[in-house]
Amino acid sequence: MNLSPSGLAPIAAELHRLAEKLQARELAQREMLANYPHLQKAVFAWLQEQFERDVPPLPPGKDLKTIALEEGGMPLDILLMQLESLAEGS
Repeated sequence: MNLSPSGLAPIAAELHRLAEKLQARELAQREMLANYPHLQKAVFAWLQEQFERDVPPLPPGKDLKTIALEEGGMPLDILLMQLESLAEGS
């Protein structure tokens, strides 16, 4: 490794480039974190509109869990265990 002033110049230039890149990423991350609550609120509102438009109301006297079981659904913990088993097998 060349530690003379001329040998350090490329290292200093690379460090400067990396520092600028890091600053740009930090700025982008700060902007994303600042905008996240607004984006989340907008997406949730859009999803709610889609849900209310596309999904019929539940029949009187039935909850979602009952309907899911009648349709062949399974409890979430069992589904997650099956998904974990599939992921481990692949």
